[in-house]
Amino acid sequence: MGKENGGLVISIPKCAVIMTDGSDMHTYILDDKPLPTVDSHKDLGVVIGTLLKFRMHFTLTASSASKLCSLILRAFIIRDSQVYLKA
Repeated sequence: MGKENGGLVISIPKCAVIMTDGSDMHTYILDDKPLPTVDSHKDLGVVIGTLLKFRMHFTLTASSASKLCSLILRAFIIRDSQVYLKA
C-alpha cells in the first residue's frame, strides 16, 4: 500500500505521471508497479493538467459551486427575494 522512503511513506495508488511535453516514451516504476500516465491529476485539492495551467481546476471548482448553489436554491419553496428581505 505504501512505500517507505527515508521516513516518508508514499502511497503508490495515489501516484500518477503527467507528461508535460506530450511524449509517452517513459514508464515510471515505483515498488515494482508502473505508475499510470494521466492528462490531469488532483493533489492537495488542486487539479493540474499537462500544460501546468489551472484552467481545469477553475472550471471544476466553478461547476461544483454552481451545483451547490442550485441545490440550496431548490431547498427554498418561495423564490421571491422580497419575502426574505422582510424577515
